[in-house]
Amino acid sequence: MNHGLKIRAIGLFEGQTRCKYSTTSIRAIYRKVVNDTNLNPWATVHTLRHWFATHCIENNINIRHLQNMLGHSLPKTTEIYTTTIEINNKTIICPLDALLKSNTLHL
Repeated sequence: MNHGLKIRAIGLFEGQTRCKYSTTSIRAIYRKVVNDTNLNPWATVHTLRHWFATHCIENNINIRHLQNMLGHSLPKTTEIYTTTIEINNKTIICPLDALLKSNTLHL
């Protein structure tokens, strides 16, 4: 029961008019960040999805919860991320971690 309260669905990121950003806008913003920060030029917005999933697994998030968040119908699809963790821990530095360490990104 919501007792007459109006609940407005919002996006993860809202624009100036409090509406969701369009896919095109998000891509343009992300591309600008990639170019401005010397991140991997091949990185895409979808790269953030992989980064998120890998970090969730590294932080012991339940694989079933992650499967639900990512919208995977099969657990096997989500389990692919578990095979990348050893490689990531040894060779890849998270771009956000690097920005935080260099004090370039302020939260």
